[in-house]
Amino acid sequence: GLVVESPGKPLQFVLLRGGRQLTVDVTPQSKFNKQLQINIGVLGVTSVPVGEFRRLGPSAAIVAATSDAVYMSIMIMRGLGRAITGKMQQGEVGGPVRIAEISGNVLNQGIVPFILLTAVISINLGLIKEPIYIQELVDRCKLKLTSPTVKKLQAPSILIAGCGTGLHSIETAARFKNSKVSAIDLSLSSLAYAKRKTKELGIRNIEYIQADLLGLEKLDLKFDIIESVGVLHHMRDPFEGWKVLTGCLKPGGLMKIGLYSKLARKSVADLRKSINPTKEPLSNKKIKSIRNKIINSTNKEHNYIKSWRDFYSLSEIRDLLFNVQEHRFTLPQIEDCLRDLGLTFCGFENLSIKNSFLRSYNDSDLYDLMQWDRFERSNPRIFAGMYQFWCQKS
Repeated sequence: GLVVESPGKPLQFVLLRGGRQLTVDVTPQSKFNKQLQINIGVLGVTSVPVGEFRRLGPSAAIVAATSDAVYMSIMIMRGLGRAITGKMQQGEVGGPVRIAEISGNVLNQGIVPFILLTAVISINLGLIKEPIYIQELVDRCKLKLTSPTVKKLQAPSILIAGCGTGLHSIETAARFKNSKVSAIDLSLSSLAYAKRKTKELGIRNIEYIQADLLGLEKLDLKFDIIESVGVLHHMRDPFEGWKVLTGCLKPGGLMKIGLYSKLARKSVADLRKSINPTKEPLSNKKIKSIRNKIINSTNKEHNYIKSWRDFYSLSEIRDLLFNVQEHRFTLPQIEDCLRDLGLTFCGFENLSIKNSFLRSYNDSDLYDLMQWDRFERSNPRIFAGMYQFWCQKS
């Protein structure tokens, strides 16, 4: 987490307590971790033990176990219900990285809580799908392909363009069966962290490469699948970057792209202009000062920004509001880009958004970006995160 990665570095947290927002400055102590062989940040706060444990007789044990099983089943079904209806937020869902993080935290509380957690995870793993083939992805996401050849691949080669600290590459490597993932990023420190986390999780089908996206052609590699989410819109010329990626995609290959929506991020764009019209790089101190002013503001649009999780992390708010370069797209613009690149729109990734769309439109409209444009105009914040969609190379 943020504390672990920041030994000896000042951090600022915004806390909500009693309906009031409090700003707290802390500096994690630097402590050498023998297992990782690095210095990590620690704070003088630890989890308290999970209750107390006592022996029960056979009858009482059966009653207690039944009660706990019923409770956990109810909570599982509530969670599934929220996921199916689209009420669960993206940050509430975790893959292998999140499971490992939680397991480590619980292990610090003792072996009994850890055993209980592993039991719950073992039960719930029946609800978590095994790695899938491309055919299953196409069926689940209702993708419309121009060529079915890619569905037959049993061991796809995958490129993650802009992998950051490894979450995207790890999730993709775990998602596709027999996949071989190449993950590139320009930041050496991010790659080092990603590689360490990948090794900790025992994942062996990812190769990390320090490379500039615009220089990918020099690697002379072609891929069955390319994923680039949240990267192109921060480039000086997003289309040029997208063009390079298309050149690395095999004919008939699939590409997953994530781009900011101009309509959904209008409030963010307006706020960016008002707080930093010159787009000059700002110090951490200045960013914190601006954030505190927004926190104390009663402006309606400021309240919307304060609902974003990214607002409360210094590194994330820098990307949210102070990134020097950000491009935003409309769906007609994306349709033009796809046409110019020789790519065909196959469908959006988010099933809950698709279900909302189908309440007003037909199944055949799922692949018509002009219909989606009409839908977005009626629901201007539906793509508040990003457009995330699949396309195929002719």
